[in-house]
Amino acid sequence: INGYRLEIFFGQRKDAEKVKSEFLKSYSEWPIYVIWQQPNFKVQIGDFMTKLQAEKAQQEIKGNYPNAYITITDIKVSDD
Repeated sequence: INGYRLEIFFGQRKDAEKVKSEFLKSYSEWPIYVIWQQPNFKVQIGDFMTKLQAEKAQQEIKGNYPNAYITITDIKVSDD
């Protein structure tokens, strides 16, 4: 379904994997995705149903990821 994620990086694959690894050291509460969209790899976090949820997460990570921005995309919905 449509929802929101935070995009924290786009660029080369090796850099995207490094960003993913670094992110996971500090934050484990959100799923993280590395997505190929020619010509870049994107690192996105979360599966937020509402923009407000995404904004709260954005505020929480802004110290480490000041350029993170909210994007509308298909998200995965958990069964719980």
